[in-house]
Amino acid sequence: QQLGQLISNVISRYGKHFSNYSLLRSFPSGHYQHLQADIINKPERVFIGINDNGRQVTVFYKDGNVVITQNNDFTRVITAYGRSGISRFPGGRVKAGTPVSPNRWMNSPNYLEISK
Repeated sequence: QQLGQLISNVISRYGKHFSNYSLLRSFPSGHYQHLQADIINKPERVFIGINDNGRQVTVFYKDGNVVITQNNDFTRVITAYGRSGISRFPGGRVKAGTPVSPNRWMNSPNYLEISK
């Protein structure tokens, strides 16, 4: 029932279009602000559901990267990571991001894929 309500909220608030979104804050995990906005504006796939902590989330996937937002508020980014990201380690070491597969959300009963 919680997932059904989330779907209803997303569709009634945003319809089927996620365009013209611009973000004013930094992209977490080494990503860039313009990349985050691009992923949210033009996702290849979008999933909505309940994460492991019981939080309602929207997952935007594009080209091995994800942006995860809280509930149906696309301005409240929880995290973002993937192929285009970097990780910073103590001492200044940097590691390139690892591509993400959408299978994690596709194969979970806690998520539903919605179309753009």
